[in-house]
Amino acid sequence: MATPSTAPAGTAKVWALTGLIAVAAAVLHLLVFAHQESPVQRGSVPLIALIGLFLVVEMTSLHVTLGRDAHTVTFSEVPFVIGLFLTNPSTVITARVIGVAVGYLAHRRVPLKIAFNVAQAWLSTLVGVEVWLLLAGGESHYGARDLLAAFAAAISMEITSSLSVTTVIALRGSAVRASMVITSLSVGARLSKIAPARTCVARLGGDEFAVVLGDADVLEAERFAEDIRLALVTPLDVMGVMLTVDASVGISLAPAHGDDIATLLRSADVAMYAAKSSHAGVVVYAPDSDHYSAARLALVPELRGGIAAGQLVLAYQPKVETASGRVYGVEALVRWQHPVRRAIQPDDFIVSAAR
Repeated sequence: MATPSTAPAGTAKVWALTGLIAVAAAVLHLLVFAHQESPVQRGSVPLIALIGLFLVVEMTSLHVTLGRDAHTVTFSEVPFVIGLFLTNPSTVITARVIGVAVGYLAHRRVPLKIAFNVAQAWLSTLVGVEVWLLLAGGESHYGARDLLAAFAAAISMEITSSLSVTTVIALRGSAVRASMVITSLSVGARLSKIAPARTCVARLGGDEFAVVLGDADVLEAERFAEDIRLALVTPLDVMGVMLTVDASVGISLAPAHGDDIATLLRSADVAMYAAKSSHAGVVVYAPDSDHYSAARLALVPELRGGIAAGQLVLAYQPKVETASGRVYGVEALVRWQHPVRRAIQPDDFIVSAAR
């Protein structure tokens, strides 16, 4: 669990980017209305009505899932185009900025998110309006040129908005990656500090570390695993964020759990995930709990043939009330009558087959 003590990593960069976007929007605003004349206004939409339209689309989004990808679709182009045709550009800009601000305030977003989205809405709307002013015909009636200009303006607005959001994601992503590296280095340093002599500490990747103890039995390995967990209790200060790190430790012993490095690492990995799933903290590898052992994995292709051959049978076990002796139900238990291995218990094949 992470408990922020100051601004999270990357926040200062996002504030700086928000300021730059706001400055760019202010400069562009002055340039647009200083040197351009608005096309002929062909209708009248009150400012409050246009604000309402922008507010509705900002607070309404469509979530679409295509395969494994999830997309969020908004319709901010609709009131934008309506405003281009039925009011003047300054009203469109004002309405969208106010609509976005009210929408994010209604959702109780954090100040940085409100400021960024208002700034990028201002800039992207200005870019769209500028494209509209450059391409629109300016006649008193609608024409193909106006429709194409409105389409180009809406696309330009969305591209500008997407570029702003992509830049923020890149800034925050680089900060997160940097914090992960610093966290790994801090954890590695603590492990090396408490490790006894002739002990190898190595980072395997991500948030996984391997520790090789020489001439240690299972009790010594378990004691050292608890020392690791205690060493990580003190929060780490990573780029201004206090991180509390919890460790799950898997233990494998040579030669009981493997006589080569790859097998020992795999056994320790199985034990570590068992520690995570059970919240036990420290787990010693047990072959019985290894659903990915070579023997169990070998059963998976045989199981398909066994199902086709009718080798899976149900055994019914009655449920009896001890006081009256009355049978009130049965349990159906599957058994695999293997032609070579005889009766195979469900624990030995069901989990591996399901995964």
